[in-house]
Amino acid sequence: MTTIPVAVLPPGAGAGRPWAPVPGVGARARVYVRRRMGYVSRPDAFARADLLAPRLTTISRPSGEIGAPAVRPLLERLEAARLSRTVRLACAFVHRSPCGCPNPLREGNRLVIVVAGEALIDLVPQGAGALAPLKPALGGGPYNTAVALGRLGSPTAFCSRTSYDAFGEALLNGLREAGVDVSAVQRGTEPTTLALATLDQNGSAAYSFYVDGTADRLFTAPARLPDRTRAVSFGTCSLVLEPGASAYEELMRGAAEQGVFTALDPNIRARLIADPDAYRARFKSWLPSVSLLKLSAEDAEWLGGTPRAWLEYGPAAVVVTHGGDGLTVFTRDGAEHSVPGVRVDVVDTIGAGDTVNAALLHGLDARGALSPAALAGLDTAGWTDLLRFAAHAAAITCSRAGAEPPYAAELTFP
Repeated sequence: MTTIPVAVLPPGAGAGRPWAPVPGVGARARVYVRRRMGYVSRPDAFARADLLAPRLTTISRPSGEIGAPAVRPLLERLEAARLSRTVRLACAFVHRSPCGCPNPLREGNRLVIVVAGEALIDLVPQGAGALAPLKPALGGGPYNTAVALGRLGSPTAFCSRTSYDAFGEALLNGLREAGVDVSAVQRGTEPTTLALATLDQNGSAAYSFYVDGTADRLFTAPARLPDRTRAVSFGTCSLVLEPGASAYEELMRGAAEQGVFTALDPNIRARLIADPDAYRARFKSWLPSVSLLKLSAEDAEWLGGTPRAWLEYGPAAVVVTHGGDGLTVFTRDGAEHSVPGVRVDVVDTIGAGDTVNAALLHGLDARGALSPAALAGLDTAGWTDLLRFAAHAAAITCSRAGAEPPYAAELTFP
């Protein structure tokens, strides 16, 4: 069952948004739906900044109870407990608001986070040996990040180029199912890129790529970003394979010049990089245009630099992931904050880093911190909450096969 988390907000927090009354509840509540995130307005609730608070009350209702039957128990429970906190309400999401009205925020409206980069098909072995059966799975680092953002409830758009073939259609359908806007996706008759995954005994994946003449690498930079873009995320193969790499680079620099928050995860695929030294130099040239740099410890070692050195080039923060051992953030003021990983039975690690990207962006958006200045203002508690949320989200992805990031209802919502 797909769910909508419902957060309690004061009326003023919804100014200018298309609120809808809840039939049968009266003036006590109004409901606003933004993608998979619903908001219930109450005068005695905390502001949206409280969304990162770990305390949540969860009320589960049968999927058919949408509207007043679902909202009323929520209000009654709040009143009985005298609570003023974030609340999640589980109910079905059928592209209609909880009041039963059509969702006024259709695909293409209120775009907040744009994810730019490749969408491809992972071919995942279903057994041991070179000739083991292969299962196709939707993938690509930026693609996984966009899906994860959509599942968390962030208004998201995908900026890429996909094929008209069956794989390309499946990729777009996966984005739509996650609530991601695909109106900025370019199309082509070339085939979809394929990535052959190989899993080691710990579930870590290595990849071989089939990229010659494929659709995604022929991406061209759009004339402008979608309206109301607040952040753009880049990374992985799209910044390696020409001619698309230069187009994505142009988009990154242009977004930074416009004051848009930019995030970068290089997500190194060494087998695709013909000239490592040239790539390392190019990577450094991107950093003045990057607000948030996130990368794995393995990628940091391959690049040959340090978080402190990279901060000097421009990013406001650098987040380094350490697999199951957690995450660390380094900030320009010299601070360093770490959280441990969340222990789970790992099926594989496909999409874990991409889930971290999404969780960080989603959490920063929830805190109103999608700007370098706001990022620099996060204190120890803020970073710790954010990193824990990202670690938890990534752990859920690792606990199931393939890149299957969590939905908002599976997490303590930020």
